[in-house]
Amino acid sequence: MELSDLHCPEPGPAGKPVLVAETQGPYTKRLHIPHPGYSLQISPLRLQDSGLYRAQITLGTPLMNVTKDFTLRVYAFS
Repeated sequence: MELSDLHCPEPGPAGKPVLVAETQGPYTKRLHIPHPGYSLQISPLRLQDSGLYRAQITLGTPLMNVTKDFTLRVYAFS
């Protein structure tokens, strides 16, 4: 399952990165990128969100791609 691509084409104000997320399917309006940083948050979380995720980060000038895989496990409290 591919979650999102993050693109940092050039530094923003004060040298901080500019982040733009492209989300897919059920993650529209549930994926958040808290600033500053490269963290991703899915909220509200659902049991069916469990699975393998891939984040691709493209850093600008010179272009450099970094891909990371993550496993998310969501449990229900009883």
